[in-house]
Amino acid sequence: MFTLLQQQHMAHTRILDVISQSANNATSIESLFRAVARQLLSIQVADAISLLIYDEDGVRVTELMVADSRNCKRTSFRELPAGGLSISGEEAAGLTALVGPSVTMAPESRGRLYKVDAPLYFFTLYRQQLQLPLFDKKLPIGTLTLHGGPGHRYSGWDLSPFVVVAGHLSMAMRLQAAGEERRRMEEERKRLLALGGALTTVKDKKGLTDIMHGPFRRLFPSGDIFICITNQEKQTHSVFLFLPEKDRWPGHSSILAADYPIDDGFYKQMLVAQNVRVFNMEELIRQRRVPAYIRYLFDNGIREIAGVALRSAQATIGALFVLCDRHQRLVARQTISLQAASIHLSMTIVNVLAREGVSVRVPGGAAGTTPEAASGMIGSSPAMKNVRLLISRAAPSDSTILILGETGTGKELVAKAIHENSTRRHHPMVKVNCAALPASLIESELFGHEKGSFTDAIDRKIGKFEMADKGTLFLDEVGELPLDLQVKLLRVLQEKEIERVGGKTVIPTDVRIIAATNRCLRKEMQAGRFRSDLYYRLNVLPLLLPPLRERKEDIPALAAYFWINTSARRGEM
Repeated sequence: MFTLLQQQHMAHTRILDVISQSANNATSIESLFRAVARQLLSIQVADAISLLIYDEDGVRVTELMVADSRNCKRTSFRELPAGGLSISGEEAAGLTALVGPSVTMAPESRGRLYKVDAPLYFFTLYRQQLQLPLFDKKLPIGTLTLHGGPGHRYSGWDLSPFVVVAGHLSMAMRLQAAGEERRRMEEERKRLLALGGALTTVKDKKGLTDIMHGPFRRLFPSGDIFICITNQEKQTHSVFLFLPEKDRWPGHSSILAADYPIDDGFYKQMLVAQNVRVFNMEELIRQRRVPAYIRYLFDNGIREIAGVALRSAQATIGALFVLCDRHQRLVARQTISLQAASIHLSMTIVNVLAREGVSVRVPGGAAGTTPEAASGMIGSSPAMKNVRLLISRAAPSDSTILILGETGTGKELVAKAIHENSTRRHHPMVKVNCAALPASLIESELFGHEKGSFTDAIDRKIGKFEMADKGTLFLDEVGELPLDLQVKLLRVLQEKEIERVGGKTVIPTDVRIIAATNRCLRKEMQAGRFRSDLYYRLNVLPLLLPPLRERKEDIPALAAYFWINTSARRGEM
């Protein structure tokens, strides 16, 4: 007869074996949970097993999985307006506050989460529960709960083996979650491309409204959408398009329909921002100057505003806002998509306004250099016109751009055109050919080094990131970067700061990245030669350049260009 301690040790060993095997074979977190739950139930350590999965911030439940001897059930809360089930308040039993295994009595069937027909009513059906928090580093990512009836008293168990179980399950879940996140990002990329294509067909405000209700909503399913337009002559702004998600705006109040000065205490903050900004409404209303519409939005339940300026060439034409109440929010991945969507949207709005007889004037009357004039690219084929259109859309943004194309398609010319038509054009564009540098020198070239940091470091050297401060860094042949440098480049893109080789000081960076490659980075990812997380960081705005064989109608113009330039150099003209 085995003692209780021996039973626990055997159960612990078998569970770890199952987790290890399932982590390798499972195709999703759900299949991983099913395998683990089946094993836990077979050795009778519980009458039922549940798994709560939290969002990126650990404040909402996105998935609930439950298994007992009869079946296994999965419930998703991702489609809720907030993207998950809020677990704030005492009634959530401090699920995300757990730091280790916890034995508790089952909650009573009352309150928002546990009453009959509520999402977590299942938790009230058993007498006792053993809760095992799951972490990614220090952030809670879920809770595995063993539910026991009268035959299970977890308070008599040695819980230390379950700490190990929770650690192994957390690691396996992180691996599965990373794969699922990549799939979600790929789906979001496809929706973004579909949105960009749809916006090119828009001719009027009605067509724009239809696209915003369709492809745009599929990208951003929650939140009220506002598009505001700036009147530079009157120095005012007003609502151009309003797409409410909920019926909380009776008659679209006259407060929202009014014109407001650009410098009203809020709007100007948005116009000068280079990227998406997220504003906390409770902080906004405590400011010294608060426009009437901000108070009105707050009084109607809005608790967060995500906004991005809309720019065309050197003109800021307005701003796009997503308004969220306490049940809604944009995750980090969506803010990147919002930035990219704003570039497509800006050009569309300019075209719609032009058809309505409204011209977009650059502040101060200065005309921007057109991509056609600045790029040095020759050709009037549809493919080249599309490239120029993409340049005009991408240039005003600060988003990272990935230029794809075969050798000789003009990737550096395109990068130069984007820089010269951007708000950073008065600052340097620094070029780095990642394929031309020895692997041992790339880190020093990019980030610089301190004197004495290695054998030949006889003096301090400033790296390319510091040289490109407030400007643009063009990383040509980025697919040639070794994996260890890819990790460091990813960190710079995420943290916006660098450390010189041999240095101890963190140096903030303000650089726009334009990367280019003639490789298929998707195949490089599959072969393990390029990191997927870096790929998605670089691939915010992809720009594919067509080879000459796909635009043969440009050959006469190219031939004339080269003939004229060659003749001029030889003095024949």
